[in-house]
Amino acid sequence: MLLHGRAEFLEKYEETARELIARRFHVVSFDWRGQGLSSRLLANPRKGHVGAFADYLDDLAAVMGWVVREGPPGPVWGLAHSMGGLVALQHLARLPRAAASPLAALVVTAPLLGLARNPSQERAMAALAGLAVRHGLARSYAARQGNRHIADRGFAGNPLTTDRTRFEALCRALAVNPGLRIGGVTWGWLHQAMGAMYGLRQGEVGRLADTPVLILGAERERVVRNSALRPFAQRCGAASVVMLPGSEHEILQERDAVRDAFWAVTDGFLRDVGL
Repeated sequence: MLLHGRAEFLEKYEETARELIARRFHVVSFDWRGQGLSSRLLANPRKGHVGAFADYLDDLAAVMGWVVREGPPGPVWGLAHSMGGLVALQHLARLPRAAASPLAALVVTAPLLGLARNPSQERAMAALAGLAVRHGLARSYAARQGNRHIADRGFAGNPLTTDRTRFEALCRALAVNPGLRIGGVTWGWLHQAMGAMYGLRQGEVGRLADTPVLILGAERERVVRNSALRPFAQRCGAASVVMLPGSEHEILQERDAVRDAFWAVTDGFLRDVGL
């Protein structure tokens, strides 16, 4: 199961899907509600919004249920990026250790486990988002957010990838199908994401204690906070962290050298867990 990050879409992962198929995996993916070509939740289709972060868990459960009923036989593992990583980790954490999950293992790239430069800034951001929601601004753009897609900033200085070719492929996909385009997040989305991160970092670990998890961080990360990765992995028991040198946030959209390092680590992990 290939689970995208916020503001991403199926078409962006064609290269990764082909690589997984070449490794003899079946690939199932989908666009989260509110992005890609899934239905938008607000009148302004550019706003990144969700009513409750648990709604993403419902999306994941619905597709996993289909995989179990209709998919090919054999174990299921997840490859999840950023927000998709947070949702997949939440799914496992919410299951009691005795409960079964379709996910036999999980690989997450640059998971959304922390925001802002440090915990103090993150707490201030969370307080501001909570205040905005209480004052009826849940569906309004958060501070410094707007209709522009992050790719509209241009390649120079973008926080996603150091690979110009893959960045330009993203821009072409958005130009060919403007319906894929999404802008910044609302106060409501930010408030919900903060609650999901805090709950995961401080709550029960559930099935995470027994599920093999590989966390891959981007050394040049500027979107999520890397300092949250190792403390979280230590709580999980079966999780390990590997940092990929030279990578910006979107590891799977990076230069070949970064992607080769990703596949070397991931292939070894999958062999070790019997997949």
